[in-house]
Amino acid sequence: MSSVLSKLNIAHASYIVAAVTLGLSLLGNLFALVYQSDIIFGLTAHKYTYIEGDHPRHLPLTVGPANMVFKSNLGHFGLGNDPVTWAEWSTMRPREAGYVYLGQTHLPIDVSMWHQVHCLSHIRSLISKGDDGSEHTEHCFHYLRQGILCNADPTLEPRSRQSFDLNGKEIFPGDEVTHTCKDFQYIYEWTMKHREGWSQEEVDRFLSVGQMKHHGGGNGTMEHGGMHGGMHGGGMHGGM
Repeated sequence: MSSVLSKLNIAHASYIVAAVTLGLSLLGNLFALVYQSDIIFGLTAHKYTYIEGDHPRHLPLTVGPANMVFKSNLGHFGLGNDPVTWAEWSTMRPREAGYVYLGQTHLPIDVSMWHQVHCLSHIRSLISKGDDGSEHTEHCFHYLRQGILCNADPTLEPRSRQSFDLNGKEIFPGDEVTHTCKDFQYIYEWTMKHREGWSQEEVDRFLSVGQMKHHGGGNGTMEHGGMHGGMHGGGMHGGM
C-alpha cells in the first residue's frame, strides 16, 4: 500500500513540475510574441514628444521599392547656366524645400533626401557660376559622400569592352542598368500633400527658420514647383 502511495506522490510531483514547466514555457512564448509584435507592429513603441531631438529617425510612412534605370544623358538637369536649366533644377524638391511639420508640437524638420538634392544642386551651381568660397560647399561634398556610403547600393554594373559606340558617343559604365530603389515619387507626393495642410502660422515659421543660410543660397532649388513631369521619362523607370 505504501509503495502505491509513494508512486502516486511521485506522479503528483512530476505533474506539478510538468505544469510549472509548461506554464513558464507559455509565459516565455507570450513574452517573445509581445517582443516580436513590438518590433513588427510597434505596439509598445516609444511615444515621441516631438520636442527638440525626441522624434523618430525616419518619416512616419512606409516607402515601397521601385525600379530606376540609370542614364547619363537625359537631355535635362544639366550643368548649364541658362534659365531653362535653372527652372528644371528648381523643381527637384517639393514646395518649401521639402520641410515637414511632425507631431503634436508641429516640429519643423528637414528630410535627408531633399537635403541631398539641395547639396547636389549647390555643387552644380558652383560648376555653373563658380565657387562662392563658403564652408557650405565642403559640407555638401561630405554630406553627399556619406549619403552614397549610407545607401550602399549593391547593384552590379556590367563593363563595356569599348569606350565609344559606332557614332562616337562615349559609353559610360552603369548606363541602362536597372537599380531597385525606394519610391522617391511616393515621398515627393506625400510631402506635397503634407504641405497642403500647413496653417498660416506654419508658413510663417518656415519663412523664419526654414530659409537659413544652409537652405537659402541662390541656387534656385527651394522655389515652388513639381517633380518636373515625373523626372522625364516615366518616373522611377525613366531615371533621374
